[in-house]
Amino acid sequence: MKDFLYILKEYINTKDDCIYLVGGTVRDIKAGRNISDYDFAVCKNFDNAANYFASKVKGSYVKMHEDTSRVVKDGVIFDFSKLKGNTIHEDLRKRDFTIDSMAIDLRDKSFIDDTGGLNDLMNKKIRVTYDEAFKDDGARILRAFRLYAVLGFEIDLNTLKLIKINAPMLSLIPGERMLSEIIKIFESKRAYDTLSLMDKEGVLKIIFPQVEPLKKVGKCKYHVVDAFTHSMLVLKFAEEGMKYIYDSKWGEEIKSHFEEKINGEKRIAIFKMGCFFHDIGKPKAYKNENGKVSFKLHEVYGKDVFSEISTRLSMPNHMTKIIKSIIGGHMRILGFYKQNSSESAYYRFFKDYKENSIDVVLCSLFDFTATRSLLDDNGERKKYFEFILEIIDKYYSKFARDSIIDGRDVIEYTGAKDKKVGEILDKVEEMYFCGKIKNKGEAIEFLKRYK
Repeated sequence: MKDFLYILKEYINTKDDCIYLVGGTVRDIKAGRNISDYDFAVCKNFDNAANYFASKVKGSYVKMHEDTSRVVKDGVIFDFSKLKGNTIHEDLRKRDFTIDSMAIDLRDKSFIDDTGGLNDLMNKKIRVTYDEAFKDDGARILRAFRLYAVLGFEIDLNTLKLIKINAPMLSLIPGERMLSEIIKIFESKRAYDTLSLMDKEGVLKIIFPQVEPLKKVGKCKYHVVDAFTHSMLVLKFAEEGMKYIYDSKWGEEIKSHFEEKINGEKRIAIFKMGCFFHDIGKPKAYKNENGKVSFKLHEVYGKDVFSEISTRLSMPNHMTKIIKSIIGGHMRILGFYKQNSSESAYYRFFKDYKENSIDVVLCSLFDFTATRSLLDDNGERKKYFEFILEIIDKYYSKFARDSIIDGRDVIEYTGAKDKKVGEILDKVEEMYFCGKIKNKGEAIEFLKRYK
């Protein structure tokens, strides 16, 4: 950090410019948090400053948009932006929240705090810098909840009042901006608490209007609460229960699975989002025949409903596929539990969902846990947990591994061509999964006999 500041101070002295360290960077410095990105406000020419800095540190430079340039060096991000207003004081007073409206003047390292941000930081308060903040940019509403989720701070009462008043502004926000904040909320450890507050303040029904009907259905033979309350409980158990999964036999592999970056975001956030939306199709599937309530095929309807949500959020296809896998597949796991399914059934499930299988299986665990937590359990939760661990063991020990043969083996011993090669490979893999073939030698013998 000192080297970076020296370079920028050198720029200031030679170019007769002024640069301020601003925003979340200053907040995190004052809070003693780790910093992986730095934000700078530049008085005269932000792009020149960014180019100069990039050349000195040998970093990657990119012009983000008309008033921001970015430099990346060893995974650390440095954003250089145009000062908003004539002075740093005007700039800070028009930022969103007081805790992000502090600055450090790199010329003399003086600290600037015109809005009481340091006091709010010490008191763990999220407070708007000015009352028109949400009218100027509705996305700041979601950012308030993201800060609530990530920092663990409370939103002050006046800011909550302004959120409720300005919540309709969210319908005008581009989907990709909304998704960026929403994903960070789900990645945090307070997604359940945050969505509960968003629902209370009337924000959730605006960003996800498809969720509101869940409050009117859901109670049936298997559920004693509405589908919205149940979905929130599933999210809650997902947040609280993952530690037990990480302590299990395949815990390290599962942890690595959820650390994977999907379109730049951790898979765990997308998984938790899928848990929240797993029953989104229930309102459309609802039937009441002579007092008998059912939600047959709600997982099928759910994928269609989620398409509306993913389109609104401009969600990348890979993220959408994971969540649709969770929605469409979670009932299959419960079916396995009730039917004592064959090994072939498990193989077909893994083949259908591939790397998303773990997400589907664990959503089923937390779905079952949420349901049984409100009923007379009789040890069912413990049995289902052990059942889920058995499925995970099947996945990692028998499915997610190197193939025992390849296409060249199939061609050599059977003479098969084109699609037939893949069909034979799949047959061999299934037989291995089911224990009918135990090694490559037995697989080759099978190929020799194959007709």
